[in-house]
Amino acid sequence: MMTTNENTPTNENAELVPPCFACPKCGQREMDHLICDDDGESVACQTCGTNYAVTQLD
Repeated sequence: MMTTNENTPTNENAELVPPCFACPKCGQREMDHLICDDDGESVACQTCGTNYAVTQLD
């Protein structure tokens, strides 16, 4: 049985976002579990339900 933590994807083939864009509550980084709104300014984490603002990297 595979155990996971906030830094371990649940799917070994998952596409991960950079750590700076991970969910601030649960640490989710799998792109399929982080839904970005149409304007690209906020993200909804499908794992824990947290909505958070995305800061742009310059």
